Amino acid sequence: MKLELNKNELERALIALGKLVSRTASLPQFRSLKIEAKEKEIRFSTCTPLEQITFRMESPPEGSFHCIVPFEEFRMALRSCRNKTLELEYREGVLRVGETTLLHEQSVEWPIICKGEQEAYSELPKEFVSLLATAAPLVDREEARAIMRGINLSREGITATNGRELLHISLPLNVDDFTIPLPIALLQTRTKEGGSLFTWNSRAGKICRVETEHWIWLAYGLKGDYPNWRQIIPHPNSLVRSVSFLPERGEQLAVFLRNVPAQEPHNPVEQATGAISPSGSIGKCFSACYWRGIRKLRLEMVIIRSLQPEAQDAMSRCLCISRKLRNPNLFKLKRRNQKWKTRK
Repeated sequence: MKLELNKNELERALIALGKLVSRTASLPQFRSLKIEAKEKEIRFSTCTPLEQITFRMESPPEGSFHCIVPFEEFRMALRSCRNKTLELEYREGVLRVGETTLLHEQSVEWPIICKGEQEAYSELPKEFVSLLATAAPLVDREEARAIMRGINLSREGITATNGRELLHISLPLNVDDFTIPLPIALLQTRTKEGGSLFTWNSRAGKICRVETEHWIWLAYGLKGDYPNWRQIIPHPNSLVRSVSFLPERGEQLAVFLRNVPAQEPHNPVEQATGAISPSGSIGKCFSACYWRGIRKLRLEMVIIRSLQPEAQDAMSRCLCISRKLRNPNLFKLKRRNQKWKTRK
């Protein structure tokens, strides 16, 4: 069987697929690439003990095959191909990638995640992966508690916290408190395709599946109880003041916050009373700029509301709560410069 594929498209997909590949893994399936061709499409998959990701491409209906090859060898073979079109040919346990020959590893047992009988379905917006990317900087990957190394999905939306900061993005989901591991491979796809979210329970635990036009991401939910983030969010009726921004004012505020120094005593932000326009919203700009860690500021509470029905999307209704956080890397750099001046 011989197939012709777009080399550039496959090279971009291998960047995301490679995020789940471990070169030092003792089990061969965690450093391998599975290739399946059937029903007018070809699939490339990688996996870890908790995740699997699959990239789908269209292919001519010339038969079907299944093989598992080392990921690094396949990537090197793809790079050595000089043409824009990649030729794949599989015959009797041998995969030919351009001019390179790879052997099918028949002894590898690929992990299988079975679909659930009762799956909860949620329709995902096109910016779902972008919303996860906004929440990702708040996940502490070195946290001892496994549940804190993930992102929580619930009926209220997407929530992430590191114990000092909290980000909640309002998004209607048909999910009952499901915490996914940090989806590095899914974030690397940077896909803007709308899709579907499926969750179900199995003997091994909770499982979720995110499907878009070209990608399928499966993951086991992290075990444990996610912190009760709802109890620290005040009820809207208890708020003393509520401030809304026009889109252009939100952009000005984002520029101002980026220019505030990150070290004491030059980093306080003072709120003053004045005339504020009562319409619009700060939108995506403020959330992305602040929560991606450009500046860690002292903000007691900022509630972003939209008075325009057409602007009530997930980002314009997000709620952010933060405490002042000192930048340890900046402190170390400052001490290092002082020592260097002393020696000089």
